[in-house]
Amino acid sequence: MPPGQIRTTPRLGELESSLLEHLWAAGSATARSAHEDIGQSRGISLNTIQSTLDRLHRKGLLERRKVSRAFHYSASVTRASLLAALVAEAAVRFGEDRPTAMSALVDAAQQLDDAALDELERVIEARRAGEQG
Repeated sequence: MPPGQIRTTPRLGELESSLLEHLWAAGSATARSAHEDIGQSRGISLNTIQSTLDRLHRKGLLERRKVSRAFHYSASVTRASLLAALVAEAAVRFGEDRPTAMSALVDAAQQLDDAALDELERVIEARRAGEQG
């Protein structure tokens, strides 16, 4: 399995998603620094942040290394690979009706904004060019 890819698509709660977003932006963080940036403003305890980071690590979404007495966490998957896995799982889960799945993907992109549709079209063209070239 290539680095940054995930085997199964984990279910993520709102705090887990927020912590992943924080780590993608920051690069790495300790539980204490994540608590200062995310937990305090939400009234969430340091223990809850620590437990959530540990849960994300067990799900295979975070790497951690011990420095002195604290773990430093960083994302082990990219935002793109996690999103791709979530979209692929939804497509598989809701049947093998490929036209409906593709239509739903286009609808989802359009709900973001029209620029997202343009970007989707550009990505498709680039992938096709790469496959043919």
